[in-house]
Amino acid sequence: VSTQSTGIMNGQISEAVILVQQLYPDLLTSKPELLFKLQIRSFIEMIANIGSGRNQNHPYSIARLINGKEQERQKEDDQMDVDQKSDETPEGSDQTQTPNRRILEQLLQFGRELNSRNIQNEELKKQLKDAFSLLAYKDPRMSQMGYLMEPSQREQLCADLNSAMLESHGLPRQPPLELAISQTKNCVMKMLESGLGSGAYSGLEKQIKCSLKPSQ
Repeated sequence: VSTQSTGIMNGQISEAVILVQQLYPDLLTSKPELLFKLQIRSFIEMIANIGSGRNQNHPYSIARLINGKEQERQKEDDQMDVDQKSDETPEGSDQTQTPNRRILEQLLQFGRELNSRNIQNEELKKQLKDAFSLLAYKDPRMSQMGYLMEPSQREQLCADLNSAMLESHGLPRQPPLELAISQTKNCVMKMLESGLGSGAYSGLEKQIKCSLKPSQ
């Protein structure tokens, strides 16, 4: 497993992109749609990391900031932020309930940049729209689009990147072993759909695990 893939699976999209650009300078330039997918995922990870939506009463929740309800108080708060830099944190205060509004502003700026792209691919447009929809909720994880923030959503992006890296080396986009396993799984499903009961006993995953065990 490459370091880039590990970064994506851990939600460290920006770090993974930087590493890919260092190791494969022309890869993402030649595949702008893959780069855009990575950037959309990075946007979603930023929302997930803010965590302010978990406290619906927080004055800087994503939804309230997006709706512009904090515009008047932001000017006052900016000055308060400057004044408080030199102050000591009061004893017993809860730091976890005070997310950095600058991170929210960076998130919104990044979102505006993504939205300004001239993307023609309808699938990518939908992905971006779905990502933006998370901003409408005070608790995105509990919304109907909360599944986007699940770690499992990183897997396909990771596979796409791995395929692109293999292709850049002149190798098949899908490793032969992975392709063989996928085809075998499809055969098993076809057997079950056709009523061939023997298909239920073909424990593919079990066989793979057994074959990978070191010999005693």
